Amino acid sequence: MRIQRSIPTGLTLCVLTGAASTAVAGRIDFETVAATRVWTGSLASYYSPGLYTSLTFNDGEGIAATLTRTGISSVHQRFDVINFNSFTYAGPTGFARPASWGNRALDPFYYYTVGQSSLTDDTFRIDFSSPDRIVTGISIEYGDYGDGGGNVYLAIYGLDGTLIDTLVQYWDGDIGGYQTGGVLTPAGRFTYTSAIPIGHIRFWGEGDSGPGPGGGPTVYGNNSLLWDNLDITSQPLTLIPLPTGAGLAFAGLGVLGVRRRRA
Repeated sequence: MRIQRSIPTGLTLCVLTGAASTAVAGRIDFETVAATRVWTGSLASYYSPGLYTSLTFNDGEGIAATLTRTGISSVHQRFDVINFNSFTYAGPTGFARPASWGNRALDPFYYYTVGQSSLTDDTFRIDFSSPDRIVTGISIEYGDYGDGGGNVYLAIYGLDGTLIDTLVQYWDGDIGGYQTGGVLTPAGRFTYTSAIPIGHIRFWGEGDSGPGPGGGPTVYGNNSLLWDNLDITSQPLTLIPLPTGAGLAFAGLGVLGVRRRRA
């Protein structure tokens, strides 16, 4: 696979190496991120305060990832990191969850706190960047404690923002929700390998549709699942210096191509 670029004379050409042995996977979880949804025993502390609007991570393999939330207003662009262990009323180690989820995860439930929901354009977005690597594969887990269920989505975009693919799964909250003791297991998982370099992803899904603040009216949203364990597969870019003559040769071929098409 090649990345095609305009090549001025004397510059370098970036080439994606395709050998599988060069691909490495890094993981982004939330274990080192300060938790903002922490239960202290009060009703107010049960609800998400929405203290984050952006987080930046490094997967340990040279890929920087910036997490934001889309939304129709600033209310819907806020999110939290939940501390499972703090909810001790659910058990000595807090909410039950898969061991691989650790103690923290991405929490979208701020709109419960303010009693507003968004049914359109409410997604999480992660943008990838690196000076010498590109992303070629994604895996991410999701889950919830609420009953009900709905579709869950992962959309993959190229470096130029063009949509590559959209994956859809169905999350059955009656399996992972209250009916089985409030255990977030098994978690759902998306996995995708792309032949085209990935620039960013968006993900969202319908999960808990439980009560609003203070047991008030039920609120709904299309971004109501917990997320964790983003695995990123990346490959190196190889910089190949181009001699001046080669650059001129490319330029000459371009001119010849234009003349032939106009003939």
